[in-house]
Amino acid sequence: MWGPPDETLDARKHVDGAMNLLKLRYEDTCSPMSMSRPLHRINTESVLYQAFLLAMRKPFAPNFHVDEQFLDRSEHVLNARKLIDILSEGDSPVLGLPLPLYRLITDLIDVLNSPKHPTEAFLIRMREEMETWEGLVLVEDGGASFPLSMTSFHKDAVTLFVLGASLLLDYIAEFSLANHTLWPQVPRTTQNSWNPLHPTRSAPRWQVQRAFEILRRPAAYETWTRCFLGAWPMLILGYSVTSSEDISLIRRVLTQMVERMGYGEIQRILDDLEGVWTKRTEDIPRESVVMSAIERTCAV
Repeated sequence: MWGPPDETLDARKHVDGAMNLLKLRYEDTCSPMSMSRPLHRINTESVLYQAFLLAMRKPFAPNFHVDEQFLDRSEHVLNARKLIDILSEGDSPVLGLPLPLYRLITDLIDVLNSPKHPTEAFLIRMREEMETWEGLVLVEDGGASFPLSMTSFHKDAVTLFVLGASLLLDYIAEFSLANHTLWPQVPRTTQNSWNPLHPTRSAPRWQVQRAFEILRRPAAYETWTRCFLGAWPMLILGYSVTSSEDISLIRRVLTQMVERMGYGEIQRILDDLEGVWTKRTEDIPRESVVMSAIERTCAV
């Protein structure tokens, strides 16, 4: 379903159907869905996971949106509306991550691809929510607010997803400000929305630096390259890196993941990023290349 032929199988129809079936179950007041049975929770989380995977796999050109009514009802039955105790890994056996974090990411993807400019109030609300997540996982002295029972891998996974979401919010804020200044009354289009082929800065972003601190730890690297959760953060980090050294690390991680798991979705991500990196190299003005060569020659 997620290998190379997935375009012909069209997983979206299957996931849409599963969401509709669960919505019917939610609406059956005579036999309400009870979370007292673990199987019910597994079923709900399984559909949520596939829906989020579809909604997140192409963040700059999404072709799937998670049904809002289904999300609302699922949050209710899973008791996942609050940020209190959401980091307990035992609470999300299939999702692997807190449901509110998944929802924050899909909300950001929707805004990033919306024809409307996000309002200042929306950006403030998103920044406040993001700062809450960052405060939970990115404490400098190592005193992040993780449960004592949480494994180091799960901590790393949540942290990398938060860093990816933080990068998305930065892109939204930066390009919203730039486009609103240049075209305040013009709806956003593919011409004036964020383009992953053109990074906004050459210096590494702080989120990338923090993510690489995790990926360069041998134990974390070894575990991460064997985990299906690793796909999405690597995609966002791959769009965000600019130096050849950073690109090499992302390429090495993804290649190792493909070799170890044979997961077609990760190969698709690697192919996508290779195209982005190649296009960026081709788009460097010839004059800049010549000047760089002259400067290096003069320095020698």
